[in-house]
Amino acid sequence: MNTLQDEYEDVAATYIKLVRKTSLEASLTVSQIQITFGAHAAVLAALIITVLKMQTEGNECIQDDHLLALVVKEYPTALPLLNHAITYCCQTWGIAETTLIHPRPHSSLNAGVHSAPESSGFSAA
Repeated sequence: MNTLQDEYEDVAATYIKLVRKTSLEASLTVSQIQITFGAHAAVLAALIITVLKMQTEGNECIQDDHLLALVVKEYPTALPLLNHAITYCCQTWGIAETTLIHPRPHSSLNAGVHSAPESSGFSAA
């Protein structure tokens, strides 16, 4: 019988393969997130990267920081690795200078939950 954790492992493996299409280094970093923090954290990281890729390609304009807020809340020590993976992807996407994830309080309604200063998690120079 499959457990929820098993399903996260399968989803994480799929998304890591998708990230690998953008950057081998980024996929290795997301794999490190999976090893260190678990499959759920890896899925969140890979989804954040996927959303950022869609934004850079101009396919979607997603103004939702809930994935990032969830990582900040549940896996705050994973942020340096997530930043590292995003940096590799941004280099691949041709974004020379990035302002990555710098957690700060999002609102007084979400005490203890932080978000990125910008909706996408980064800005291109």
